[in-house]
Amino acid sequence: MSKVCPAPLSLSETEQIQQLAIKTFKVLGCFDSARVDFRIDREGNPYILEINSMASLGLNASYVFAADKIGLDYQSLVQKLVDVTSERYFGKMTELNELDKKNPTMHKKIFDHLTANRDRIEDELKYWTNFSRGVDHPIGTSAFQKSFQEKMLRLGMRRCDSDVKSNSAFVWETKKGLADGILLVVPLDVQEYTNQAHRTFRREPEWLFGNGIATRSAAITCMFKCLETLQAMKQLQNKNIGIFAYTDEGKGMRYSGMDLKNISRLSRKVFVLQPGNEGGKVMVQRRGLRKFSIIVERNPIRVGSKKAKYDAYEWFVERMNTVEEHANEYDRLDVSVHNISFSSYSMMRPHQIESIVYMSYLNKNNADQIEKRLKSLFASSSRVFKTAISNVEVRPPMLKCQFQKETLAELEKICQSYGIPFSTDSSLLPSAAGDVAEDVPVICGMSPSGKNLYTPDECINRAELLQKILLLSLYISDQ
Repeated sequence: MSKVCPAPLSLSETEQIQQLAIKTFKVLGCFDSARVDFRIDREGNPYILEINSMASLGLNASYVFAADKIGLDYQSLVQKLVDVTSERYFGKMTELNELDKKNPTMHKKIFDHLTANRDRIEDELKYWTNFSRGVDHPIGTSAFQKSFQEKMLRLGMRRCDSDVKSNSAFVWETKKGLADGILLVVPLDVQEYTNQAHRTFRREPEWLFGNGIATRSAAITCMFKCLETLQAMKQLQNKNIGIFAYTDEGKGMRYSGMDLKNISRLSRKVFVLQPGNEGGKVMVQRRGLRKFSIIVERNPIRVGSKKAKYDAYEWFVERMNTVEEHANEYDRLDVSVHNISFSSYSMMRPHQIESIVYMSYLNKNNADQIEKRLKSLFASSSRVFKTAISNVEVRPPMLKCQFQKETLAELEKICQSYGIPFSTDSSLLPSAAGDVAEDVPVICGMSPSGKNLYTPDECINRAELLQKILLLSLYISDQ
């Protein structure tokens, strides 16, 4: 059977089949290359027969034949497949250029060291991900902290906790010290919920999965691999570097927040290793969060009774609606109800409500107004309803400021040199960046981007894992 390429089709037919092939490739989750086979009926309608996700590369194969017709000989085709796969696995990177004239040997050594150890990076990520270290698991958390400490000591890092007041924070520094240096902030705990199945580490072509892999494990892996790279380059102990590790992220940094504020004042700039957004985006602004516990209680009411206008649930909802309406008057402020639970007796309407209310905000004054409104509605009891409201968690916002510009420009220059995607973004989620002293430059999102955070399907972008470690290592190396 002879082969004809390109097929004798009209321009519109060719475009239609090309689009169908691309859609099929994407819908089925293929990567790098594939061959989609079609047949066309007497009326000119195309039908997909099958997709070959690993098309034959035999010298007489259809895939090789078609590649030749667009100018790719066999050697060029194989090289193209390697390039496409490498870009997906390692990310898009270019050769050393003008930036590396400052320190060409060191930049190339760092690049070569990390790319040669890509598999070890993912093995370390797997190690930290498979630890059971939820915020409410003291044994798992203790074992995790012990392993973390042993690794820090092997790197020659020393503890410097003299200014730490809580038991939830640990500070490490190089021999040269943290003063006027770079502070890296990493969490050691992960929020877990009893109704979630624990998911161990697993790989997919573009994403890496596991419990807490984006919110905790990737941050720790990025930090350690950066420090190890600097140690391999014999630079680590000659740099002013500090590590702030904390164990109460799941409690909103209730205890360690003030410690971070005080320690950050010793540094020149702070990098918070939390997930960025896809496409190499780092965070320059994050909303704050205030969390309230509200309890409403009244005497039980019989189902169908017309004597009482409201049961506890109806009374609570009516007041929350007024709060939400008031919140809509402010920009970048949101109030929402979470984890509402009812208590009622048989044949009785709800007599008790317990709820958690979240308020995310950017402007402190606006948040103060809404908090005042909430407390005026729920802080005092009436003859019929008994109420109580309390602050469960308070997390300050991270605000965009002029201090960040120089650091962002330096990071962007490195990214341009290596073809690493880079831009800035803001986020609705709070982070440790909000607890950094206001006059210290802070950049958040220095870990790989993630999806499905705080769920069993949490994952990180595989290419960004190497890219963020490379970016952090090169940046600190140049300081």
